Amino acid sequence: MFKLFHPVNIKFGEGLIGDLETLLEGYEGYNFVIVAGNSAKQNCILRVIESQLDNRVLGTVVGIEENPTMENVDTIIEMMNNTNADALIGIGGGSVMDATKVASIGAAMGLSARKVISEKSRTRVPLILIPTTSGSSSEVTNSAVISDHTIGKKLPTNGPEVFADLAIIDPELTYTCPKGVTAISGIDIMCHAFDAIGNVKHNPYSDTLATEALRLAFKHLKSVYDGENNREGRHALSLATMLVGQAFSQTGTSGSHAVSYYLTSEFGVPHGEACALTVDLWYKINSEEDPRLEEIAKSLGFLSVDEMLDAFNELKKSIGLRTTFDALGIDKKHLAAIAEDALLQANMKNNIVQLNEAELVELLNRK
Repeated sequence: MFKLFHPVNIKFGEGLIGDLETLLEGYEGYNFVIVAGNSAKQNCILRVIESQLDNRVLGTVVGIEENPTMENVDTIIEMMNNTNADALIGIGGGSVMDATKVASIGAAMGLSARKVISEKSRTRVPLILIPTTSGSSSEVTNSAVISDHTIGKKLPTNGPEVFADLAIIDPELTYTCPKGVTAISGIDIMCHAFDAIGNVKHNPYSDTLATEALRLAFKHLKSVYDGENNREGRHALSLATMLVGQAFSQTGTSGSHAVSYYLTSEFGVPHGEACALTVDLWYKINSEEDPRLEEIAKSLGFLSVDEMLDAFNELKKSIGLRTTFDALGIDKKHLAAIAEDALLQANMKNNIVQLNEAELVELLNRK
């Protein structure tokens, strides 16, 4: 027996951003605060949205950090309080969308960002998300991660109230993504897929979506990074992001994400690159416990799990991602601290194979 729950109304297609009046049917009379990434502002996407909503935009927040902070979220909540807006629109990458999601709860409940993270019973204001990158899947997931610099931690939160009401996915908004963003966010598609597959909560639905996301990413990520085949490839990566987001909304993430938080908070490794560092190790050890993972690799056209992971690691190198602790500038004397932190993360329990600290240090030492 398995359960499925995915309440996000998804609208997907090229050029959608130019027809907000139709897309926002049912939101007549709502006034909005918009949270936008710097790229959305620089590429005039924000202006396109504001021109269609006219005087219904009561405030705009820009400048959300790459790993959104409690302070970023509180700024959005303050804007909602000051303007008495009815709803939030987040347009940008995963950082912008995560911050907007948490702020939607804080604005509804009169809570600070820190209290939102710890609150058990939550509600939120209406929430619309519009991604400008491919990879985070935040627009369709029930999770967000916010950095708390007072304790030096990335704090994940999840629940049904973290789902958006509406996700508007327009692949054209990703056409101008820089190569570095394309690489780091694109590899996160694959990490989400591997984590959803190597997961004790997997089901046929999540496996199907995650496998298709892997197929699309293996086929298109390198060419998109190289600037080739832009329209078809960008469409494929936007689709893969949407699919895998629905997959890991059912399962949660697992080993690679549990390890990644410390790498990002302590050493500044970008999220996708941090996950990609170890995700192949997790998939390999999980495949030794569950033959389903080998079957999925073969369904993607590989002869074995090893061949698939070799292709994955070659892809990482070809798009400029670092593949060892040494390349990341991280001394292996920190492995015990990395392992200790990872084992405290709730999503580590989703991994098929459970390791103790010594075993995890040994696994990490392979990098």
